[in-house]
Amino acid sequence: MWDLDTGKLRFWDAWGDTVRFLESGMLVAVDGNISLLSWPDLATLESVDAPYMAETFVVSPSEKILVVHQNDGQGMNGYEVFSLGPLTKRSDHIGLCEDPMYSMPVFSPSERYVACSPGGDYFWVPDEADWPQDWDKDEAEIPSTGGQIRFGDLLVHDLATDTVARSRLRFELEPGWVPQDCWDSRWHYGAIDLKFVADEHIKLRLPDGTWVELALPLPDTVVLPTPNRELPRQPSVDRS
Repeated sequence: MWDLDTGKLRFWDAWGDTVRFLESGMLVAVDGNISLLSWPDLATLESVDAPYMAETFVVSPSEKILVVHQNDGQGMNGYEVFSLGPLTKRSDHIGLCEDPMYSMPVFSPSERYVACSPGGDYFWVPDEADWPQDWDKDEAEIPSTGGQIRFGDLLVHDLATDTVARSRLRFELEPGWVPQDCWDSRWHYGAIDLKFVADEHIKLRLPDGTWVELALPLPDTVVLPTPNRELPRQPSVDRS
């Protein structure tokens, strides 16, 4: 269907996040294969094997690079990088070995860098040895014992050198801190949004909606502002 806001063709219902219409007039499709298709006849122009457990993908602004996101459905995420024109694999340096990602990978303005933020479940829950005695509620409701707690990671992938810089993201939590809604997915999978301001600056959005801007290169550990326990209401998405 046509997106009236942008004047572009989008495939929301028929193919979901597996097909995109490019400015070049071609389609890129990811299923068992990654394929470049002509429009409107849908003839296959180029095709290569898709990564294992490919789920969706991100196309760079210049439409020269494709990042294919992987999700095994069991808590492991990752991505592989492909060049568009010719269609070839560029990097599998990340691969399917990371925690889940709430936000898809993003490109820097020059497209030299790709960043992502994987994170684990229930980061506030202490080690089992520190659980309250005779706890009779769900494990996710156990409050933090306080201190610096790993929330997730921020990975900055330099495509020019195929190297990845990893920074641990931590919250400084007070003893007794626990989210108001432990099961809200925004708490579980790293930063909920990422944006490059410039190649040397990246912004990440915390679960409570707070944006934090960081300068590259990043230190090994980044301590973030303590988030609010209550999260803002999520806006509804109108796909009519």
